[in-house]
Amino acid sequence: MIKANRPTALAQLKALPWDQAPIAHSVSETGHGRRESCLLKAMAIAANLAGVAFPEARSAPRIHRRRRESGKHPIRETVYVVTSLDAH
Repeated sequence: MIKANRPTALAQLKALPWDQAPIAHSVSETGHGRRESCLLKAMAIAANLAGVAFPEARSAPRIHRRRRESGKHPIRETVYVVTSLDAH
């Protein structure tokens, strides 16, 4: 998982063309006074791509989560992960 204490790697992952990646998994749930939805996208990283700070990286999943409790502002979280496993 890439956190904010790795600003270079986080910026590189945010710069990937996520709008072109298909949604791999989507789930929406309602319960206990809140609605949640999660989207998972995974993007393969080519071995010759010099744009990511991890040379062994093969895929970069992104999890985007939205949560809204009744009467409160919505919360959005995005988590980036780098793995040496293939995206398939």
